[in-house]
Amino acid sequence: MRNLLLFLFALVAYSCSSPTNNVVTTFDDEKSNAIREHYQNYLKNDVAALQSLWSPDLKIYLNSVDASTVDDISELITVQHEVFENIRDAALLGDKSKLNRLLNNFTFSQDDTFQYLNMINFRLIKLFD
Repeated sequence: MRNLLLFLFALVAYSCSSPTNNVVTTFDDEKSNAIREHYQNYLKNDVAALQSLWSPDLKIYLNSVDASTVDDISELITVQHEVFENIRDAALLGDKSKLNRLLNNFTFSQDDTFQYLNMINFRLIKLFD
């Protein structure tokens, strides 16, 4: 039993230490740069640039069995930015009643919270430049 445990331990130690798959992780390759460019286009609300990166046959299912087309997604992104810009403007102008009214009418999903914070940060940096 002791020999078996020693053999299993040696086998696991050897398999963990031997580089057999030659996987190299980089963040400056073509696909990573395309993802980064797509995200920057979204933050700048450049819908035309976003569409240039999408396939014309793109279909996205948003909590529905019906697929949304490229035009539907583009319109949704534009509306989302307009609503968010109103929230941002009310916050920067200090209009508390308008800000509260807008925030009560808009539901932030947990998945989008990081994205909204990045958008605020990106736009505040633009304001300071």
